[in-house]
Amino acid sequence: MILKPACYNITLFISDKLNAVGIFMRSRLLRAKVLCAILFASMPLMASDISIVTTVKPISLIAKDIAGDRGEVVQLLPNGASPHDYALKPSDLRKIKSADLMIWVGPEMELFLRKITKNHENTLQLTAVKGFPLRYYGDNAEGHEGHEGHEGHEGHEGHEGHEGHEGHEGHEGHEGHDDGHGHHHHDGQMGTFGWVPIKLLL
Repeated sequence: MILKPACYNITLFISDKLNAVGIFMRSRLLRAKVLCAILFASMPLMASDISIVTTVKPISLIAKDIAGDRGEVVQLLPNGASPHDYALKPSDLRKIKSADLMIWVGPEMELFLRKITKNHENTLQLTAVKGFPLRYYGDNAEGHEGHEGHEGHEGHEGHEGHEGHEGHEGHEGHEGHDDGHGHHHHDGQMGTFGWVPIKLLL
């Protein structure tokens, strides 16, 4: 079993109240091992066809990269749909029920999954993973004064042509939000700029 590093920088912009759902991934060994362990803990590693259900495109891209040819990833929300007010369809419920693993951000963003995931044994809620920092912000978010303390931001250049980098336009406004102190979660909504470290498990 080999751990191969993978670094992602994926952003999905959703027009709902101008909330951007961005997941920025940086490779760090310890957190990567934790994530991979959680991701596959309840899944038969030798299975040839693992069913994984995700919510939004950034999570789908990550899951596909990790699962490779060992699994099939199904995304519930259409690209561009808002996770804040999405309504589950009967077909969605069937997908979730039959999935080996359900990956979602959390009730802060996908409120429609709060009750459903309680009855699903193999669920990965990203906001509940320790050492897995996600940033909360909203219209009244504080603490965006500058970029000091932006740990690990070096090496961010050189992502041109990076696979899965679609929708990265609009990143010019990234300066001016510092790394993590004084950020608050408002109105029960979640816009994420989270550094999600991953190692590709082969």
